[in-house]
Amino acid sequence: MTGADIIPFKPRDSHLTETRLERALMAVAWLVTQHGDVYAPIFEKLERELATMRQTSTPVDRARQYLAANVVEIKSLKAA
Repeated sequence: MTGADIIPFKPRDSHLTETRLERALMAVAWLVTQHGDVYAPIFEKLERELATMRQTSTPVDRARQYLAANVVEIKSLKAA
């Protein structure tokens, strides 16, 4: 498998968060260490996606993602 074999990522919904990318990166990192370079292109793609997300998201978006990842209800904070 080469980088050219990887289908470009296009999110279908808003459920893709930094946390989910970080978890996927952790899982694929393990695969790379266990099975070698065959999974390296996926690892590199996830690294790029995470870097892009961190660069393009606004502070408000990142704050919402942080709260969502830590199971804090934004609505309950607004009600307080």
